Amino acid sequence: MQPVDASLRPATAELVRLEGDLLAVSHGARLASVCVKCATRDDVVRRLEVMHAQRPWMWLFYLTGVLGIVILSFLQRTGGVLLPICTACDARWRRAVRVRSLTTLAIIPVSVAAIGALAAEARGRLPNGAGAWIALALAAAWTAAYVAVHAGKSRRAMVTAASIDRSLIFLRGVHPDARRELVAEATAVRHGAGAKPRSSTLSGASADDE
Repeated sequence: MQPVDASLRPATAELVRLEGDLLAVSHGARLASVCVKCATRDDVVRRLEVMHAQRPWMWLFYLTGVLGIVILSFLQRTGGVLLPICTACDARWRRAVRVRSLTTLAIIPVSVAAIGALAAEARGRLPNGAGAWIALALAAAWTAAYVAVHAGKSRRAMVTAASIDRSLIFLRGVHPDARRELVAEATAVRHGAGAKPRSSTLSGASADDE
């Protein structure tokens, strides 16, 4: 997540609504000062989070190594949103990101080791079939670690995108109380923004009558 100017307004008239357990927000939305992970209003900062939405089968691209990761970067949808988060939850989020990054990058040495085992078998340094079994075991171990990290504690520390379309990002992992408060404040701001032009028009009409 990237820090942004703290002088930004706490909320805008952009779309924020509930979709079941998800919080649907428009791309680039600036939300109210309510921590998305614990719903506190204390020590809240804003972070620009670039969300990535992947279909469940897309993680298989990681098994093909670096090339698969590059291909996946073009297939997944992305969207940005300014997330309010308290400093304590932000620290847990950062730790989760580091763990995820290290787990993902581990595919590189795992791929090198698997290729090395296959090469050693081809040169007769390993018994027939041993290289393939070693490569398979390495791939299985990395896959298990990747799934455990991305579906476990690190996921609970973060807000992720369940899906992304052209206008909305559907956020998963937002605290229930935070969802309600964010929607309520965004709705109030949107209604307030819509009322101003009518007020100005009436004022202008009164001035003309005078």
